[in-house]
Amino acid sequence: MAFDPIEFIETKKDGMKHRPKEIQEFIRLLVSGDLPEYQAAAWLMAVIFNGLAFSETLALTQAMATSGKVYKWDTDGPPVVDKHSTGGVGDTVTLVVAPLVAAMGMRMGKHSGRGLGHTGGTIDKLESIPGFRTSLTEKEFRKIVNRVGCGVAGQDKSMTPADGILYSLRDVTSTVDQEALIASSIMSKKLAGGAMHILLEVKVGSGAFMKDPESARSLSKLMIRLGMASGRNVRTVLSSMSSPLGRAVGNALEVREAIKVLKNDTPDDDPLKRIAIEIAARLASMCGFGKIHQTRSRARSCLAGGAALSRFRDMVSAQGGDEAVIDQPEKILPHAGKILEIPSTSNGFLKTCNALIIGELVRDLGGGRKSKNDVIDSSVGILIHSRPGMKVGSGDVLCEIHTNGRISNSEAVQRAESAFKVVSRKPEIPDLFI
Repeated sequence: MAFDPIEFIETKKDGMKHRPKEIQEFIRLLVSGDLPEYQAAAWLMAVIFNGLAFSETLALTQAMATSGKVYKWDTDGPPVVDKHSTGGVGDTVTLVVAPLVAAMGMRMGKHSGRGLGHTGGTIDKLESIPGFRTSLTEKEFRKIVNRVGCGVAGQDKSMTPADGILYSLRDVTSTVDQEALIASSIMSKKLAGGAMHILLEVKVGSGAFMKDPESARSLSKLMIRLGMASGRNVRTVLSSMSSPLGRAVGNALEVREAIKVLKNDTPDDDPLKRIAIEIAARLASMCGFGKIHQTRSRARSCLAGGAALSRFRDMVSAQGGDEAVIDQPEKILPHAGKILEIPSTSNGFLKTCNALIIGELVRDLGGGRKSKNDVIDSSVGILIHSRPGMKVGSGDVLCEIHTNGRISNSEAVQRAESAFKVVSRKPEIPDLFI
């Protein structure tokens, strides 16, 4: 019986379930161009109101994953792992984790995206390194990953084209915020990437898409089920995104901070360092390299001994970047024309540093995008001096704004000031891991 798109839409509009073959045909026709996008948009709206059962979500995930190129890695070398973050502010984890897992004996071939909205993009960060190439052929990408142990490339447009179409429709039809659609979008890309061991980091808080732990846990459980049902080893970790993860927010500034972590030049309680170690350790444990306390110790040793930094140097070189960035990041990376300091106006303890306000400010300084065609200024951003829970005195610098004048200095200062709240008593600060 021929596929009837109107009947397909009506099935979901009436709250009934699709058969897996119907979803597969829907995706096939969408990618071939034989299904009008307005009908796909109508179906997405029906999903928003009536949801998808697990069998439907699994069928959608697998159909999108196989709608284009699917990477298959050789099984003779080290295990291939992948990680995904649901997005955050000051989140430079991939730049640390990729070389760290390589130093620990795994391979990570990661396809990453660009920033959109208040969250940064890994590709934008790496492209602030002069010469660094993120547009790689499949042959180049495989060669780098197999030789270095890690590589980070821009999203391959031949992978999951169905997800690309549906995501763009969701973005303009207010159908983004639906659990099954979020999970299938993320997991389809992870399945197409070919890694057998996948760790998903779900951010929770003001600067994240998931605002509360309950919705984050629900999404996590669904993504684990989808991965396991597709033959992959999948785990998740929930982390706080009420404050920016790192002290640096902005592309070149975040690269500088990642290099500092890779040089082991940050304290052990540094959030970026802690979460990078945790992700690398969990991936190693998932691969059978030892119990979690053993793999955590191994991850710390690879940072302390310089093995992870060495792999980062090799990756930068292999992808055409200027190796001098490792030894002289302040000289090689771009600088903003002006730095504005934001002092505390009172004595006390810092209670909040609002991640959403900081992320949106960096975006408007030129460090992010409101639309996909916006041009990024890699040099701008915010460097945070005080983190929640720290004691501050009147006049102490809370943060620096690195600006090239895309918005007025007075507006930038006012918005930055509104992100910080100082209180008289030391506040309870939630742990990084939830």
